[in-house]
Order: sequence, then structure tokens, then C-alpha cells
Amino acid sequence: MSSSPQPAAELAKLQFTLEAANAATWDIDLVANTVVWSENAEQVLGLRPGALSTTFVAEPEWIHPEDRARTLTALWEAARGGETYVIEHRIVTADGETRWVTARGGAVLDDDGSPARVVGVLVDITDRQLLAERLRGELAAKDRFLTTIGHELRTPLTAILGFSAELHDRLSDEELAPVRDIAQIITQQADQMVALIDDLLVAGRDADSPVPIDPHQVELCGTVRRVIDGWPDEHRGSVSIDEGPVRAFADPIRLRQIVRNLIDNAIRYGGPTITVRCWETPIEGRSHLVVIDDGPGIPSTPPEPDTGVHPTGIGLAVSRRLAERMGGSLSYEHVDGTTRFELELPLEA
Repeated sequence: MSSSPQPAAELAKLQFTLEAANAATWDIDLVANTVVWSENAEQVLGLRPGALSTTFVAEPEWIHPEDRARTLTALWEAARGGETYVIEHRIVTADGETRWVTARGGAVLDDDGSPARVVGVLVDITDRQLLAERLRGELAAKDRFLTTIGHELRTPLTAILGFSAELHDRLSDEELAPVRDIAQIITQQADQMVALIDDLLVAGRDADSPVPIDPHQVELCGTVRRVIDGWPDEHRGSVSIDEGPVRAFADPIRLRQIVRNLIDNAIRYGGPTITVRCWETPIEGRSHLVVIDDGPGIPSTPPEPDTGVHPTGIGLAVSRRLAERMGGSLSYEHVDGTTRFELELPLEA
């Protein structure tokens, strides 16, 4: 860094830039223990004129007490190591207002390679921080809303599922077979509605508010069998499942959601033959679950540009998102009349 004086025009340009960016500069001389501030520093920091000392103070009062230690630690570590640092911290103005700044600084070495000065810039980011806090609050409110809606929708559906299943079981006389069929349809439709609600609650979240994941050691083929056991006889008979055990590290609830979507997709859009295969690749530390059918595959119609949802429904988009949240992936291919969805997950934690 040159020590020669800059022309007045250059200094004026620099000062104008700092004011426009609501930023201030500082220059600490480590030998003389002095500080040179830009002319607008007190204005940026909300301090009264003359409040900033030209002698370096060990614990500046304008740095928020809770942030003071980590801020000064970052500065001195950069000075000793001859490196740069970036840190966000709070400041306290003369009126007692708390504001946020980004501090960027670094050491300037002398001819011997030893730190001689530490220079840097402070940028007021209070508006950005307030916006981020407001957005976090809105996201939290949205999450609470989705949770409430999910609960309100599930409650009556749970009752419908329970009573329709009981009605179906009690109607044993042959002449009541049509009523039994109706009760079974009610149960199936209510169950599909519960599944749709689960998918909507995941789809309604974004990258800043992802669905919570609680992974455990699970057994893949066993999970598939438990999902299939809850379906009508005609569907259970069309699915062939590998024998386990095959381990994976995943959230049991979200894994069942993915499996349900993949099997449901195969039943709805696939061919009559559906096979589920599971295996481990211990060397790679991965587990695999593949759903194969002999159907025509996913239509070539592209996903909706605004939502990324395919015309076949939100289930596959949600499943891919859940797989990625659990450290895995979901891939699709259709080759030689065979449709194949492969779910890959971590084998262990």
C-alpha cells in the first residue's frame, strides 16, 4: 500500500464512494498504536463528532458487548497471521440503537514481512439484516400455517379412514358387497388425500425453510413391504419385492413417503409388472432402492416452469427433494420399454 499522498480529486472520489455505500475505512498503525478513520466514520457508526479516538482502544464501546470479543479476536488473528478477515457484528450508536455492519480487514506487512498495520472497511448492513429477519419471520409463519393446515386436514381424514375401514370390515353379507366396495373406495380415496397433503406440505417449503429430517438406521425392503401391505389386494399382488435385509440411513417417515410415491407412480402410469429391488454397496457407503415397471414411462411433456412439477403430479418432484435432503438422490430412466426409478441413500450415518 503506497504511503504517498493521493491527489485531492482522488480523495474526494473515495469519500463520495464511501458515503454512497454507507461505509467507513480505518487504518491501525500497530507500532504507533494509532487509528486513522475516514471522515464519515462517526456518521456511519452513528457516533457523535469526536467520539472515535485516534489512539487504538482495546475494547471499543461502540462494538456491541456480545460481539466485542469475537470481533477483536478476528482482527488480531488476521494481524498476527498477515491475513484478511470478514465478520458481521453489531454496533451501538450514540442514541443506543443497535445496528449491523460487515467488517473487512487485513494486515499490511513491512519490508521484513511483519504486520505493520491493519486496514479495513466497515459497511452498514442494517437494512439487509432487518430484511433477512423479516423474511425469516415470514418463513416461520408460513411453516406454522402449513403445519396447522396439515393438522386440520388430517384430523377429519383420519376419522373418515377409521370409520370407512370399520364399515368395510363389518359388511360381510354377500348382498352388501356393493356397499363394501363403496366403503373400500372411500378408504382408498381418503388415504390418497392424506398422501397428497403430505406431499403438498413438502412442496410448500423452499430452500430457506426445508422440511425437517430425522434420519435413523432403516431397512429398505421392509419399508416397501409395510407400504404395500396397506394397499388393496389387487395392487399388492402386482408388486414383486426383493427379500432383505438392506440397510440405509434415512428418515423413516420421509422414506415411506418416497416409496409410496414411487410405487403409486408405477401403478398409475406403469405396466402390469412392477419389481422393487434393494441392495447395498458398502465400499461406496450407499444403499439403493429401484422401482422397475414395463410401462411407457413418463410423458415427454416438460415440468411446469414455475413449480418444477410434472403433469403426472407433485409426488416425484417431492420425492426427489426429500431424497436430496437425506443426502441421497432419485434418478429416472426409460430404456427398451422399461421404466426405472432409482433411489440412492447413505448406508450409514
